[in-house]
Amino acid sequence: MRRGAGRWLAGAFAVAALSLLVWLPPPLPAWGLDSFSNQLGGALGVPASWGGIPLGSVTGIALVVRWGLEYVVPSAFVLASVVDPGRAFAPLRATGARLESVPAPRATSFPPLTPSPGGSRAAELGRTAATDRRGGPATDAP
Repeated sequence: MRRGAGRWLAGAFAVAALSLLVWLPPPLPAWGLDSFSNQLGGALGVPASWGGIPLGSVTGIALVVRWGLEYVVPSAFVLASVVDPGRAFAPLRATGARLESVPAPRATSFPPLTPSPGGSRAAELGRTAATDRRGGPATDAP
């Protein structure tokens, strides 16, 4: 059971989630705060004076997917986490438990690199400015 600030926070999350789904009055979409219902109203031809938001260049299945990912999925998850946080976050905790059971990759067996006293890294590897990668003399030809 939530107490004190937890109730206020849960209430704020519930209002935020519902505002993504429910229609917002006309001044708010003009200020950039819109909802799924405002977007849907704009798609159905509701004028902007009633809160409808005209569609942009995205239409068809791309618009439906955008609405789902932008409005419906986040709202549903937030509402579920307000109502029953244990069940809402259980899949995420299960994923974390599965990831913890995966063994860590083994370290590679490269020899440690130690700097040579007074030498450069190229000298340590047996290369100089006068030799190329293959150990032969450096040339200007490609």
